[in-house]
Amino acid sequence: STLMGCVSMEIPRALEPAKIRAHALPDRIVLAGIPEDMDKDEIRHIFSEFDGQEVIVTHDDADCDRFGFASVSFPGVTHVGRVLLRSFVAITVGNMQKVVRMSIGARAHEEPKALMVRWSQVSLAAGYLVELRPVIGGVPG
Repeated sequence: STLMGCVSMEIPRALEPAKIRAHALPDRIVLAGIPEDMDKDEIRHIFSEFDGQEVIVTHDDADCDRFGFASVSFPGVTHVGRVLLRSFVAITVGNMQKVVRMSIGARAHEEPKALMVRWSQVSLAAGYLVELRPVIGGVPG
């Protein structure tokens, strides 16, 4: 499976913006931190410009502490890639234009980053060890 990147989103809402983290896979984007009153129609509206298809939203009060998860499927990897290339999406809420802000792998105080992991099993290997280290001042940590 392939992880194409991580995205932070700030979605304007009536009371306060929803700050959501997402993981982009080749055929879908998985969202975490969905407010309990956000439904699939609101999420579909955000991703409609990118041909987002099926939207699944789940909230589990016992485990999610008022926040849930969602998945948006897309026709293919190019549609997901178009989402990753955008820094904002204009949406209409009521009769007002609003902006959904998006940044790859960054929170408000972080520098933007991206991660792509492509995994293929090799039949000769008995096991795998993957180590990810931060780069500090141009030198791997």
